Amino acid sequence: MGLVEFLIEADHAIFRAINSLAAKSPVLDFVLRVGADDHIIPALLTITIICLVLSARNHKEREIAFDCLIFALAAVIISTILMSFLNASFFRPRPFTSLGAETIFYHNTDSSYPSNAATLVFALSFSTIFHKRKLGLAMVFASLYLGFCRVAVGVHYPLDILSGALLALACAFLCRLISPLLRHVSSLLLSAWYRLLLAPKENNGGG
Repeated sequence: MGLVEFLIEADHAIFRAINSLAAKSPVLDFVLRVGADDHIIPALLTITIICLVLSARNHKEREIAFDCLIFALAAVIISTILMSFLNASFFRPRPFTSLGAETIFYHNTDSSYPSNAATLVFALSFSTIFHKRKLGLAMVFASLYLGFCRVAVGVHYPLDILSGALLALACAFLCRLISPLLRHVSSLLLSAWYRLLLAPKENNGGG
């Protein structure tokens, strides 16, 4: 047995074990559907990063928050471009199509590899770790929850999730390599933020 065949068989075996949780309990199915949703966890992680900017109390915190925001945005953009290329180049049927797996989620028709949702949330999480370690780790756990749930509900294989996470990690490190450029963008955005905040005060003072 070659390496590829071994990985595929292992992927299928792990998928079946996790997917066996589906359709066993209404409560568990609800928890799995919430975690697997394309929008809930991605939206919560995005809002979390935005809240860093809005809750910053001083210049240093704002610098970190804006860096986090720009790095996360860059990681998402880069990973989305690469993910789109992989989706188009390597079409992999969904588990419920190729294995007849149990599914308690809507039937996606695009390529299963890599997981779009997992790539997105891991890109947000890994880029945040570089600036807010504890928060970033919490976001990684939320991303793992999403990945596990998407396997459990039958729309992804474990390798789809793992590949999305590795792609996101590579993009986060790429953003580190171009950090001088991204920090320059962050600095410009922060300056614009200060001008926006000061303008109403100046206008009121002049009146």
